[in-house]
Amino acid sequence: MIRPSKARKVMDWKTLMSEERYTANTYVRRSVARQIVSDFQLDAEKIIYTSVFRRLQGKTQVYPFPAYDYLRTRLTHTNEVAFVGKILGRGIGRRLSASERGNIDPEDISDVVYAACLAHDLGNPPFGHIGEEAIKTWFLREKTKPGSPFNSTLSDAHTMYDFLHFDGNAQGFRIMTRLSSWREEGGMRLTYAVAGAFSKYPFPSETSSPDKQKFGYMADDSDAARKIFTALGMNNADGTYSRHPLAFLVEAADDISYLTTDVDDAHRVKQLKFDDSQALLLKIVDMGNYADEYNAYKCNNEQDKISFLRSLASATLIEGAATAFLDNRSTILSGRFKEPLIKVSKFAGAATEIRTACEERVYLEKNKIQLEAAGFNVIIGLLDLFGTMIEDYIAKKGSVKDMNHKSRNLYSLMPEENRKRMVATDPYKCMVVLVDYVSGMTDRFALDLFQRLSGHSPALGKMA
Repeated sequence: MIRPSKARKVMDWKTLMSEERYTANTYVRRSVARQIVSDFQLDAEKIIYTSVFRRLQGKTQVYPFPAYDYLRTRLTHTNEVAFVGKILGRGIGRRLSASERGNIDPEDISDVVYAACLAHDLGNPPFGHIGEEAIKTWFLREKTKPGSPFNSTLSDAHTMYDFLHFDGNAQGFRIMTRLSSWREEGGMRLTYAVAGAFSKYPFPSETSSPDKQKFGYMADDSDAARKIFTALGMNNADGTYSRHPLAFLVEAADDISYLTTDVDDAHRVKQLKFDDSQALLLKIVDMGNYADEYNAYKCNNEQDKISFLRSLASATLIEGAATAFLDNRSTILSGRFKEPLIKVSKFAGAATEIRTACEERVYLEKNKIQLEAAGFNVIIGLLDLFGTMIEDYIAKKGSVKDMNHKSRNLYSLMPEENRKRMVATDPYKCMVVLVDYVSGMTDRFALDLFQRLSGHSPALGKMA
């Protein structure tokens, strides 16, 4: 849910669809290929060809280290979200174009949502949401550890929740604006429109609620957020920011994808029976008047039938999200709309049933929980190792040669681009670097590195 504000202004589409690119400097060259590829399409290319995007193939969606190749990874999920977002954006764009007298290009709306969807999970740490919980747990422990150089930062209301409420959305914003491609010179240098549409939670950690613990950018990235959101006209008189209208479509695409595909995957691994999976999806399909199409599908293969149902349910939910957006576009543009589109659609009840079924019978499956527990310990272990190294780095005032032998070795293992951003006199900067490094790992890399460093690797005696 978006943080409420009493002082809102009405946003306008021309400003919201800004093609200007974010950069830490004041100038950036515009695309020379504008006649062939639009600026928003170029954003999608920028994202797809980064290593951080490719690493999503090694990150958990629902099942850590899936035993079956056909189960979805974070990359599979992202591609599916982007497809849904593109279709949803095009449909909304066409209807908005008709009402806005040609001031909106439907393809631009579609391309912006598509690119933002491609980026929506870039900040997820290893092992999915359990990785987020591990990072938060580690820093909560550090907050109460006597003598920790991180105590002051973890007691400062302006910075403490960057870590105690660590969130992949904020990490994704950081990746887009300073960690990838041009790094400190603007990150991926995406257009303002795409960066805005990506930003599901346009507020800092210090205003995140204790129950939701969600936020959109760290204190270290507040200048980037202010520059982007102000340029898009998302800023309000009271200093808060409204959510970019297209961020609701990105959120809906994500919701639609996981609601339907989690049932598909759960049936495939026999965590949900055919009759249960069919009932969950068919309720949505029936409400969308597509039941006849499903009944006409002559197939005896249960998995194929569930896959076909998933497709129909997805199409139905896309229509529902589009209707919800158009019905609420005035309050969306004024920044007063606060709920996910699916939640205010007529499919809200059916979506809740799917979430409940997955929470009770899929997300709590024994093998999945065991793997998540292992993943939690891996993240804690890596933070212990590299966190201790950083403590030594701070204590020795950045003099690597004066650090102990173990710390020097760990320091050398950290990528150079991370080491260069550590500032011994600034524990906050060092903590951000620690999170950047660990959260950027894939599941397999994190596990392998932890096993090697802790002496538990099966390949310990065979290392090249």
